[in-house]
Amino acid sequence: MPRIYVAVLSAGKPEHVSRWKDVDVPINWYVGHGDTAAYVSAGVSSKAIRERSWVDAANEAITKIALPRHIKITNDDGTGMTLQDLGIFGISGIGI
Repeated sequence: MPRIYVAVLSAGKPEHVSRWKDVDVPINWYVGHGDTAAYVSAGVSSKAIRERSWVDAANEAITKIALPRHIKITNDDGTGMTLQDLGIFGISGIGI
């Protein structure tokens, strides 16, 4: 079974945490600077939260995905996003 790495990038929207409650794999939450307390109050374990900028969060999440990388990008509310929407205009040196 392939290793699954789920990363949710969310800033200032802890109310969206409930939409991810039924996901049956560990979720790594990348939140905006200063947002940790709000996401913990919404039910996310503090161990699962990383405060990052959008670009740093996307880059870290992509590099943590196991090879072969099958990348699905979605907004924290389930709407589709592109790499460019996240401010990523090139990927190099990470083995995709």
